Amino acid sequence: MRKEINVETWYRKDHFEFFSKFDEPFYGITAKVDCTETYHTAKKKWPFFFFSLIYTNLWLP
Repeated sequence: MRKEINVETWYRKDHFEFFSKFDEPFYGITAKVDCTETYHTAKKKWPFFFFSLIYTNLWLP
């Protein structure tokens, strides 16, 4: 749902103004992570490994 935000009264105004001046106001990182144990645990409990990456704290030990 779309909602108009009044930037002048928005509590995140300072953050918005700072990052909106960047050419690319986002960042990313990459790292190697061993997910072997998570993968095997996820496959025992859920058919899709991807869901375990999103909802790990909900159903994995």
